[in-house]
Amino acid sequence: MVVIALTMLFSIILGNVSVISSNSIEKTTDIAVVINKSKTAFEKLVKDVNNADMMLCQYPVNATAIHTAANNQVIILRQPKFDSNNDPVDNVFKVVIYKIVAAGVPTDGPYVMKRFTGTINAGVESALVSEGVVAKNTKNPKIQTAVDQQYWGDNSTTDFYLYTTPQPATPEVPVQFLIGGVDRLADGKALLSANAITTYKPMNYGVRADALYPIDPSYKVDSTGFNGGTSLYLKFTVTPQWKSIGRATKTRDFVFTSQPALNNNTTNL
Repeated sequence: MVVIALTMLFSIILGNVSVISSNSIEKTTDIAVVINKSKTAFEKLVKDVNNADMMLCQYPVNATAIHTAANNQVIILRQPKFDSNNDPVDNVFKVVIYKIVAAGVPTDGPYVMKRFTGTINAGVESALVSEGVVAKNTKNPKIQTAVDQQYWGDNSTTDFYLYTTPQPATPEVPVQFLIGGVDRLADGKALLSANAITTYKPMNYGVRADALYPIDPSYKVDSTGFNGGTSLYLKFTVTPQWKSIGRATKTRDFVFTSQPALNNNTTNL
């Protein structure tokens, strides 16, 4: 009887160990799947930004907008098309749109990221093709459109004009005017008024200044694209969920951040 009891006890212990191991493997696998899919989607987004020559404020551009970048939850990218010689094809572009929306299914939420593609051929804008949800379980998504302008000293100029009026600074994208790595807006050696920065004295010839500032993504770029965004600050918190051994819901945050720049911001529309 003792032997039988010990055998049964040992079997129960082994069974519990198997359940624990199975749950641990299941949890690890679930998290890995969510993180890998989110990482792939985020890397694709960054690559799409790098391959774009312009960010658009809406699509279609020449008709009633279906998508607009007004709320910093939508990225509308225009990418040049290239021929077999790697030369850009005149007036032919690919359009890539990423959109953050509230999740329809609670377990996918609170937000998901969707991707759409289309084309602009000689000014004719195609219908969009939806690629569906490319990332789930996204929390507190942040998209900030920014500009990074460069200026060069000439011993006489004190007024430097920005592409457009800056938006209020954010912790991720401050409003800065850097000369030699020092922010002259912060130390009072330069003043910002509307879309002009005035320095207290001219910069020496050949000295470089960099203006970094956030802009309204809904602002329509002009025919040269000079007043459009040149980079994005991206931050997404992915929060996979799983069940513990006691069937309680568990979560963990994984943060993806990047500040990719467009490859060219001066191409004609």
